[in-house]
Amino acid sequence: MSAASLPPAARTVVAPERVIASTLDSLVRATRARGTSLDDIGGRLLLAWRYLPDKPLTFEAGGLMVGGRSVLQATDTGGRWLLPAFMSGLRTLRLRPTATHDDVVRLASELSALEIEACSIRRFQDWLWADGAEGFDVELHASFVETADALGAPDVVSTIAAVRGAVTGGSAEDSVLISAAELDVAATREELEVPLDLFATEGARRPEVTALDFAALSREADDPSSWLAAEVTSAHEVKGLRELLPPGRLARRVAERLRTGVSPASVALVTALAAAGE
Repeated sequence: MSAASLPPAARTVVAPERVIASTLDSLVRATRARGTSLDDIGGRLLLAWRYLPDKPLTFEAGGLMVGGRSVLQATDTGGRWLLPAFMSGLRTLRLRPTATHDDVVRLASELSALEIEACSIRRFQDWLWADGAEGFDVELHASFVETADALGAPDVVSTIAAVRGAVTGGSAEDSVLISAAELDVAATREELEVPLDLFATEGARRPEVTALDFAALSREADDPSSWLAAEVTSAHEVKGLRELLPPGRLARRVAERLRTGVSPASVALVTALAAAGE
């Protein structure tokens, strides 16, 4: 390919990977500012991206990589959408040959609306899971919100507020206050009122566990279908969990588990879940 056949943005001394990242950031910022040159920037981005279609965009908490090369860092003036995009579970974006100008502009529009806020992160993740990012192959992981829910964070909103405060330069004292408030809530739980001596006494009475028992437990813990069955069963049978884990979110959790491996047991479980019609 000759230099004359390259997109205008790629004919400069700037690496093509960096052109893609900077142009995408410009399009996102122009969209947020409701600029009038969106079509022009979107066209330049699509041309530059088509020049390197085999190199995916990899999202990190504070930066963007193109083809394994770090090309954009989140700062006060640019790339501020990178962290909430990462928190939504977005890991890689790869341009499809069928991608259009409208697909690129729509992606930038969604990224421009992102905030470090629970509802915004959930909305963007739902958009990605619903194949909203037409024209792109997308790799998704569990979002920050889903991970915080799974870990039992007392207040996901406060947890995200702590992250937002750290990113925007909030004081360390604010973060400590949030953590202390959560610890105060946890300290009121009845489980923490049980004397530690009770655990020592019961531990001395535990039955003998053989090496074979440990091996069986280890295999069970390493089997994704075991975790999948426990999660689905709990969400189905425990009313409180069922209310906190709507079907759409549970489906994403199931898909995430199946990504690590599929066994006959997990296939049978998913089949039974589909047959239940819930």
